[in-house]
This record gives sequence, C-alpha cells and structure tokens, in this order.
Amino acid sequence: DKPNNIGQGRTNGSMAMLPDGRVAITGGNQSTKQAGNRLSTAEKSIQIWNPETNTIVTGPEENNARLYHSGLLILPDGALASVGGGAPGPVNNRNGQLYFPDYLSAKTARPIIYYCPSNVESGDSFQIKVHDSFQIVRVTATKPGVNSHSRSCDSRWLDLNFRII
Repeated sequence: DKPNNIGQGRTNGSMAMLPDGRVAITGGNQSTKQAGNRLSTAEKSIQIWNPETNTIVTGPEENNARLYHSGLLILPDGALASVGGGAPGPVNNRNGQLYFPDYLSAKTARPIIYYCPSNVESGDSFQIKVHDSFQIVRVTATKPGVNSHSRSCDSRWLDLNFRII
C-alpha cells in the first residue's frame, strides 16, 4: 500500500537504507519537465519512510536543491551525506549537507563496540564485543552503496540473527 502522507512525487531523488530499517529520501523534483532539473519545483525536504508502519515523516529542508546528479550516502557513523546535484542545468552544486537521523540523538543509547572482525565470509558466524549488551534488541548490517546520476546502486541492508553470550 502507498503511504498516505508521501506528499509530492519525486523524480531524480536519492534514497539510502538506514541501519534501523527505514529509508531516507532526499532531493529530486516535483516535476518531470526539463528532465526533473528545475529549481522552481525542487524538493528540498528529507523524508524518512518506515516500512514496518508504512508511514513517512518529513524532516528539515536542505539549504540547496539536490537535483539531477545528486546523491545520498550513509556514513560509517550513521549520519547521511546529501551531495551534489543540478548539473547540467540550473545549478552546479559541488557541496554537501549532513543530516543526523533521530537514532543519533544524545537521548538514544548506542553500544560501544570494542571488537569486531574486519572481514566476515558470507554465511559465517562471528562475534562482536560491546559494553552493556543487555540493551541490544536488534543487530543490522548496512552497506552504503555507490551513487551515480541520482541512483544508489549496490546498497545492502540485513537484519541479522543474534544472541548475547
């Protein structure tokens, strides 16, 4: 089912998988005219879609229009980098903006990892050592992917089985 609060449709927007299973959507355009590369109809707000509840929350607006050739990547610390956009076209954004999802809030307790293997073969079991493991209720793995032409290719998100030992 389509979420009822999606707002305007977007062309040339960028998406990234978040470690908690939600999807961030930034940039793009409300219009397909001029290949969706118009400043007057640029979509500057970030939206976060939650597939478990099928709801979308709209966040703050970006300072710059992220149009064609823009990208969105999740960084190793969980923050998002929204970059580029508009060339060829009305702007040539050689800049970026960071967005810090709510799971990075100071109110959210995050485990401190003090051991994690640098490589794990597909299908293998492995151990991660953390302080205060009793607070962990979910373990996920996220691969950020690669951006090109407003498309995020090869991103991955896995909800991992885990047990506390």
